[in-house]
Amino acid sequence: MKTNGKTILIVEDEEPLLEVIKKKLKLGGFAVVTARSVEQALSYLEDIERIDVVWLDHYLLGKKDGLDFVAEIKNEQSKFKKIP
Repeated sequence: MKTNGKTILIVEDEEPLLEVIKKKLKLGGFAVVTARSVEQALSYLEDIERIDVVWLDHYLLGKKDGLDFVAEIKNEQSKFKKIP
């Protein structure tokens, strides 16, 4: 399947929902990266050259939730603040 050149990072802690979102976006031609925690998502942002958009569940289980993730990437000194 041909991609449209856009990469989406999905941050979702519920596996069944994560898989449905991933499948739908791939059918739409997007490259997809998945994370199940804020820490994993931040690590992927550091390691992967290009993430165009983040699909975020703001009610994540763990020490940090989705709103913490947004605060981190929108931080004034963050190199990710331009990600929509």
